[in-house]
Amino acid sequence: MDSSIKTFNASSTLLFITVLLAGFYGGTGFFVVLGGNPAIQKMSAATFAEYWQHTDFYMAARMKFFGPLLLLCLVGSTALLYFQNNFISCGLMFAALVVLTADLFVIFNFNHPLNRLIQSWDLN
Repeated sequence: MDSSIKTFNASSTLLFITVLLAGFYGGTGFFVVLGGNPAIQKMSAATFAEYWQHTDFYMAARMKFFGPLLLLCLVGSTALLYFQNNFISCGLMFAALVVLTADLFVIFNFNHPLNRLIQSWDLN
């Protein structure tokens, strides 16, 4: 094996997983900012509500695992970079942690009540 090839250690693996998960999470937001699914704009209110009930059901099931894992990885990566004296990367990771925390605040205080309301509608 070539000695110039770095091997992955636990630190590299944690940072890789953190960046990967943050990319997935950010990608969903980027999708919405870019216009999401243009077909949604052509849906009637009832059709959109039914679509959202299905989407929210699957997102809620996945976020029970994905959300805490992303938060845990961000905290771990921030601490790791701090203890490695990599303060610029640590600052950027901390900024990502602050943005995620703010996003979670909005989700739990505004989105979840609306999602519960939409889930309670009988559309049949």
